[in-house]
Amino acid sequence: MLFGTIFGVIIVPGLYYIFGTLAHGRKLIHEEENSPLTESIIKERSGTAFTMRIQKLYTKITKRNGNKKNS
Repeated sequence: MLFGTIFGVIIVPGLYYIFGTLAHGRKLIHEEENSPLTESIIKERSGTAFTMRIQKLYTKITKRNGNKKNS
């Protein structure tokens, strides 16, 4: 039980932290884009009615998620 406790409380979170710091800033895919594909589509076709509705939904969702993070 002592080994299981030490493994679960110290070793697993420690490895998670080590691998997280190693992976920070690295990309999994060569020439990966930083912004999502949907945002680039919205920027390219911002004049159409469909993308205007998507853009409104996107802002509504981000506002809702921002309010959850603040509370």
